[in-house]
Amino acid sequence: MLPPLSRAVLLSLPFLGACSSPERFDVVLTGGTVIDGIGSPGGRADVGVREGKVARIGDLSASEAGERVDVSGLVVAPGFIDVHSHTVEAIAEEDKRWNEGVLRMGVTTVVGGPDGGFEPARIRELTAAYLRQGIGTNVAFYVGHNGIRQAVMKDSQRRRPTDEELSAMKALVREGMDLGAVGLSTGLMYEPGLFSETDELVELAREVKPFSGIFESHVRDPGHDLLGSDREVIEVARHAGIPGRIAHEKAVGLEHKGLIAEVVKLVEAARAEGLDITTDQYPYDGAAIARLEEIVVVPDSKKEQPGFDLKAALRDPATRRALQKASEEGIDGGFAWLKATGYSHMRITSAPHPELVGRYLSELAEERGKAGFDLIADLIVESKAPIGITLGAIAEEDVRALLVQPWNMVASDGGYPGGDPRRGASAVRGHVSARPWSLRPRAGAPESRRSNPENDLSSRVEPRARRPRPSGRGYGGGPHRLRPRNHR
Repeated sequence: MLPPLSRAVLLSLPFLGACSSPERFDVVLTGGTVIDGIGSPGGRADVGVREGKVARIGDLSASEAGERVDVSGLVVAPGFIDVHSHTVEAIAEEDKRWNEGVLRMGVTTVVGGPDGGFEPARIRELTAAYLRQGIGTNVAFYVGHNGIRQAVMKDSQRRRPTDEELSAMKALVREGMDLGAVGLSTGLMYEPGLFSETDELVELAREVKPFSGIFESHVRDPGHDLLGSDREVIEVARHAGIPGRIAHEKAVGLEHKGLIAEVVKLVEAARAEGLDITTDQYPYDGAAIARLEEIVVVPDSKKEQPGFDLKAALRDPATRRALQKASEEGIDGGFAWLKATGYSHMRITSAPHPELVGRYLSELAEERGKAGFDLIADLIVESKAPIGITLGAIAEEDVRALLVQPWNMVASDGGYPGGDPRRGASAVRGHVSARPWSLRPRAGAPESRRSNPENDLSSRVEPRARRPRPSGRGYGGGPHRLRPRNHR
């Protein structure tokens, strides 16, 4: 059994009316401020729990109870929904099934499969594992564009799909929605999504409309064309006739400080037009984390050579230039972090020399009179311990400016505590989550999306609260620019 939470007590059902006749409850929580999760102001009320479920909320002073718990000074609230989670694969493993680190922060539902990752077959695999062993949190899924595109187009990705392939992709979207997915997600910054065009996304997004699903997007080019990329999400939502959500919205890089104000205007204008556009945001001042050497793109043919050593390779001038080209341009137009973001977006988070911490790579390169890649190469060669970086540094004031918007939701983009199988910038398809652990929330639960209850994630997730037990333990542009940057 989990110890009591320090600042909140969680509910798993909506607010219920008071009962006029005395009742008996297993537990009554008294003296707390109840937040109902649908936007009403908090108020003093008692909460009666019977057989593990909320049975009554109101004045329960006359009721009988097996136990009364005074929660005065605390908030009693529904469990939080993490609308962008990367824990769902880890909890398919029996020893991690309770998702305990998430539960301890008050999160009772996680939404997995963001960034385009899961085709229906993967959703089935994970669901089967959950049903076999049980899990600690509710789980909802997106069906993913990248996973579907990979399943249909195999290794021939740098092109438009044929009509037959597009039909097969549409069928997989419908299959995923039939499985209960809440919408279609995309990872347009990563392979193979970066090779898609906007009209492909519209066609696939239309398939989720009969299911009241949404279009969720890790946008195409947040590092170089944030506003154009966000406009693409809005255009897909408009033409598909469904709600759109911009995933883990942020303005990264020194040159984009303050740009979030323009994002707010863009979203507000779309909403004023009648479109249901929202964002989610992790409340950190940095995006994905990695070791410095992980942003150096090494071709598999070289990496697999016996005895390959990155430091030795970077000491050789010719090899250094070849690695620079691969790292800054991607291999054959594919994904690379330096191509996706750049030196002015990357900030050092840990280093054997403390004076480096907090510095942008572009600043250090300018101070030392070096090209950006030469700075990276020299730091790797000279350092006796790993140097950590964030791949997308964010100004604190921009974090706060987005955090207060009523159409914005707080999400973790976090993996399972203790490590994520996709940890690191060299992960498959270049994708990493923002944190390889679950982080304590910085803000309260996001307000429910009340404008259309059919599109509220909580309405698509069956409210089965499971009590945990000890377990033994490239980017591109907007719709006007259909081909991604460096598309080949």
